[in-house]
Parts: sequence; structure tokens; C-alpha cells
Amino acid sequence: MDTVQSIVLLWRRDRAIRTLCRSFYSLLSITQDTIRA
Repeated sequence: MDTVQSIVLLWRRDRAIRTLCRSFYSLLSITQDTIRA
């Protein structure tokens, strides 16, 4: 496997995980706001 290819794959996976975490945290904060209200 090419080094550049593996780096690109890792970078894509990392970005996907970050996006998932971000949406999860925003969902969590929305849920907390709903519980408070």
C-alpha cells in the first residue's frame, strides 16, 4: 500500500470521526436544553 494513500485514508477517517463527534455533542446540548426547559 502506498504511503500517501494510507495517509489520505487515515485523514478521511479522522475527519469523519470528528464530524460524528461534533454532531453528537450538538445533539447532546440540544437534548440538555430541552430537559431544562
